[in-house]
Amino acid sequence: MDLLSVVVGIGLVLFFYFVVYSKPQDDEWKKLPSFEEYLDDHPECETDDVKCVTCFSCGSDNVDIVPVTTDGDPRQKHVCSVCKKALFKTKGKIWWAENN
Repeated sequence: MDLLSVVVGIGLVLFFYFVVYSKPQDDEWKKLPSFEEYLDDHPECETDDVKCVTCFSCGSDNVDIVPVTTDGDPRQKHVCSVCKKALFKTKGKIWWAENN
């Protein structure tokens, strides 16, 4: 094995760890409540529209869906677009988007 292969291999491992996986961001994501837990903790944030919740902090119903690391990451944070508070987490395709 030549030196270039070793350097490329180490580079790929580092890229995966720091960009794709990113343990600090993964830990933050794991601490967020699920959608159901969010509504259990903040029942006042539930709306008549199942696709919409309000922010527990500012009351806004503008919520952005943000991947934890890259666009291909199935882990998502739902963040208030007004006050930037992370509200809850989802993973994979959002259940209400499957039928649209």
